[in-house]
Amino acid sequence: MALPRAWDDGLSASSPRSGGERADYNVKKKRKAAEIHQALNSDPTDVAALRRMAISEGGLLTDDIRREVWPKLLNVNINDIPSPPEKSLREDSKDYQQVLLDVRRSLRRFPPGMPSEQREGLQEELIDIILYVLERNPQLHYYQGYHDIVVTFLLVVGERLATSLVEKLSTHHLRDFMDPTMDNTKHILNYLMPIIDQVNPELHDFMQSAEVGTIFALSWLITWFGHVLSDFRHVVRLYDFFLACHPLMPIYFAAVIVLYREQEVLDCECDMASVHHLLSQIPQDLPYETLISRAGDLFVQFPPSELAREVAQQQAESSLYL
Repeated sequence: MALPRAWDDGLSASSPRSGGERADYNVKKKRKAAEIHQALNSDPTDVAALRRMAISEGGLLTDDIRREVWPKLLNVNINDIPSPPEKSLREDSKDYQQVLLDVRRSLRRFPPGMPSEQREGLQEELIDIILYVLERNPQLHYYQGYHDIVVTFLLVVGERLATSLVEKLSTHHLRDFMDPTMDNTKHILNYLMPIIDQVNPELHDFMQSAEVGTIFALSWLITWFGHVLSDFRHVVRLYDFFLACHPLMPIYFAAVIVLYREQEVLDCECDMASVHHLLSQIPQDLPYETLISRAGDLFVQFPPSELAREVAQQQAESSLYL
């Protein structure tokens, strides 16, 4: 099935629109594309350079480039991709009914105006990919929101390659989300407040007083923001970033969104309902490149090992009051 092209004009959603600025942007874009292809054609492939390109402004620029680079970032050999998933056995899967329900509800994850026949075909492929990965990896457990990540790969790289990339991602970056319980997912969410506390203690203390917790960021984390962002260009730009970074980078990005909205939060009533409602409604016009850069900086300043110690200390202190 032909991949949809409606969402990718090769430009960042925040790219300049005036004549001079646009010309300058296009020059930078062409230069970056050339550098990416140079890294791809190196022997061996210069994966470190590809990671830098995926992180830096504009990310990987186009879906054509992503189809070449994403496998390199995940160390997937495109010459060793398994055959398409077997469709005839999927209804035997214990997850089939839940996956079917979730995929049927995923209409907004497809390009606006896509013919229903094409969308329905992609939804069938989406079901097949998910059940195939789960069948091959019985240690993995499906969670609601997983399909939001899988559909992004399907739309960008097609069914066959998406199957391999999603399988690799599920056994690495997404592994903690696919446990039988949400314990590890909750543990990762616990990193959010220590990051905010390091940067903005006033905001941290306000959120603690409001007892808002971190559940507002759950769907951000487990879908890599795919479920909450309406513009597909923003989603794939974040996927470029996350694929090139440590698996915990999405929680740093969640933190910088909250920090960016500091004044909105502090202007709220200091109660759980008000703050949760505000934060759970993620703005669509965020300055993504600025936030990506900021998240990378915070990762260097406050690495996961340091946050892990803080989380352990907080949990130990809270247990004293139980």
